[in-house]
Amino acid sequence: MILIVISFFALAELLYPILKPNKSHSIPFTNGFFFVISSLMIVYVFSRKIYQLIEIDYENKKLKFEYITLFKNHCEKNISFEELEYEYKKIASRSGGKWTLKIWQNNKKVFCLEERDFGFEKEKLDLLVEKLKELE
Repeated sequence: MILIVISFFALAELLYPILKPNKSHSIPFTNGFFFVISSLMIVYVFSRKIYQLIEIDYENKKLKFEYITLFKNHCEKNISFEELEYEYKKIASRSGGKWTLKIWQNNKKVFCLEERDFGFEKEKLDLLVEKLKELE
């Protein structure tokens, strides 16, 4: 994702002198356009959650997630086993499909993790789903 943002900035720097409005042709690209698009990309990339810890607390019967975002340094989410619902399925994409794990608490989605997000391969997701099945 970071490479996409970097390549977007490089492309914007490359295309701006060509597309900027001048007297010979008036294409409506301005500094503001590139600033807005770049800002949206930065906010999107840095507002994503980076999961540091996923832990199953058998004593307190809770599933614990710790994550960080750009706006919050340390966040924690606890879900009791009784309120836990999850879905694990393959979602079609251009690259052939990704396995996705979604977890709900009281009909509200609180966790979504796709294969290859932050180093989570299918084997790790399978292990997590296997542990969740044991809780049922």
